[in-house]
Amino acid sequence: MSTSDISVPDRLDVIQTLLRAARGELGRTAIMKCLFVLQEAERIPLGYKFQLYTYGPYDAAVLSDLTFAEQLRRIRSKLVGFRNGNQGYRYRPASKKESRKLAQPIREKIERVARHFGQRSAADLEMASTILFVDRHHERAGRPADVETIVRQVREIKPHLGEEQIRAEVSRLQDLGYLKASIARAA
Repeated sequence: MSTSDISVPDRLDVIQTLLRAARGELGRTAIMKCLFVLQEAERIPLGYKFQLYTYGPYDAAVLSDLTFAEQLRRIRSKLVGFRNGNQGYRYRPASKKESRKLAQPIREKIERVARHFGQRSAADLEMASTILFVDRHHERAGRPADVETIVRQVREIKPHLGEEQIRAEVSRLQDLGYLKASIARAA
C-alpha cells in the first residue's frame, strides 16, 4: 500500500483483520474508534474523513464499509440488547481465513491497536479518540499544545469527563507515542 488512501477492498481487509486481532466481538463504536486510531495514530491511510460527533470521531463511510463487508460475508453482525434497554450491533469475522493482502507492518499496527483499544469500553474509546482528535487538530494547525490545553479543550467538548480522567488518558496516549502536538508530559 502506498501513502495515498488505500482502496475499499483493502479497508475491508483492515476491518476483518482488526476483528480477528481483537479476539472477540467488537461493537460499532469500538470499530469506529479503532479505525480512527489506525488512521490518525498509526498513520494507515484509510481515507476516512472523521468529524467530531456526539461520541467522538465519526465517519459514516465506516458504517458503509461494515455493511459492504457483511454483504460480502467477510464479517458477521448480530443485534444485542444492553442493560439500559438500548440495542447495538456486535461484529466478528465471518471465517477463520485471513487476508493475505495486508503487509506485515500494517498487520502489526492493527494488532497493536486491537491490543490497546479493542477491549476498552465505549466511554473509554470516546475519551481516547476525542483526545487524539484534539491533538491532531493542533498538529494540523501547526500549534503545539501542552497537556493542560488538551485537557481543557477535551473537557469543553466532553464536560462529563473529569480532568484527572482526561489527564490519565493523555498520559497513556503519550506513552503509546500517539500524541504529536502535545509538548509537555502529564504530571
